[in-house]
Amino acid sequence: MTIANWLSSDIASGTKNAIVNITAIENTGALRNVLLTIKVPGITLTVNCEQEEAHKLFKFIPVPIEGGSVNISEFDLKYSESQILTATPNAGYRLKRINFNEINEYVDNNYVMTGDLIEYFTNGSIIEARFIRIHNISFDKPLYGKYSIGYVDDGRVLDDGESLWLNLYFNEEDTTHYTYSVEWFNTLNGANIKLGSGDLTITVTSDLHITPRVTRTPNKYTITTNVQGTGGTISGGGSHDYNSEVTLVATPNTGYTFKQWNDGNTNPTRKITVTGNATYTATFEQAPYLNLDKTELIFDANGGTQYINVSSNVEWTVS
Repeated sequence: MTIANWLSSDIASGTKNAIVNITAIENTGALRNVLLTIKVPGITLTVNCEQEEAHKLFKFIPVPIEGGSVNISEFDLKYSESQILTATPNAGYRLKRINFNEINEYVDNNYVMTGDLIEYFTNGSIIEARFIRIHNISFDKPLYGKYSIGYVDDGRVLDDGESLWLNLYFNEEDTTHYTYSVEWFNTLNGANIKLGSGDLTITVTSDLHITPRVTRTPNKYTITTNVQGTGGTISGGGSHDYNSEVTLVATPNTGYTFKQWNDGNTNPTRKITVTGNATYTATFEQAPYLNLDKTELIFDANGGTQYINVSSNVEWTVS
């Protein structure tokens, strides 16, 4: 409240029969009693000016309408009063905020509006309860790997239009010997809708049940085979998948026999499990032989001497 037409110099001069016009002008939002004392020579004049309580009309509306409800659609708030505003979201929505004349004010579902606030708003101000649709996101556990963020067991609730990052990580041990690829599907209620592949960010506009389908491809390693000398051949070498079982066969040439592998194994046929690049060498040796150019000697009654040519790779004795 302010006082207009107050002429302090006139009154202070003590002019007789002076007429002082005193006007009380309402200040919106101020509630108080004003005691006005006027002094002139020999006279004290007391004027009590009581201002009426300031009040304003507010409209409280839900936005969007289907998102929820409010306890009051329209109310008249005086300076000395307060009003509890309750915004109740419908199923599938949550209260995002309450807006005062398009100014975002983040609040709980219950908000107490006091008379102190009315000074900031004009008569007929709009208060909006802003609701937003929410979506339930659930997840299948992947066959391989783990989710990069820990929301697999309980799922998540996201706002409409919110971004969701889908990513799997794998242990170093797994990625050393395998290569992984992933495709993402929404399988909610029997659906089979592909969302994308690899590291993926999607915009959520509905409930989702996320199913990652992971393909694991084993890395290939080279099994190299060598022959010591020229006594035979080996089969089974080449490029093979990690953790696969490979059969190596050492086959000797005619006149040779298999002796051993470079790791001491003496079986010409062996099975190995591929765990990385490896080399296997087979050693062959000539088979024992004794060749005679004659297999029969005939002597007459007088005896005599005959010769046999012998070729051999072993020691031999005639008896």
